[in-house]
Amino acid sequence: MSSRDLVKSMLMIGSAQAVSVVISVLRVKVLALLVGPAGIGLLGIYQNLRETGALGAGLGLQNSGVREIA
Repeated sequence: MSSRDLVKSMLMIGSAQAVSVVISVLRVKVLALLVGPAGIGLLGIYQNLRETGALGAGLGLQNSGVREIA
């Protein structure tokens, strides 16, 4: 792989990340305008509950898999 290909790949990945960040910021802005501060707070609570549930459902399997591989 030449350095030109490497730079091209880095630019593609970097620009994709930049687009993703811009879309996320716009999405949060529109959502904040629609539901207001209280709605954003509730969405944050729901997201934390969802992540906690996913963590509990995983039962640490990812960590045990890493431990087995190591």
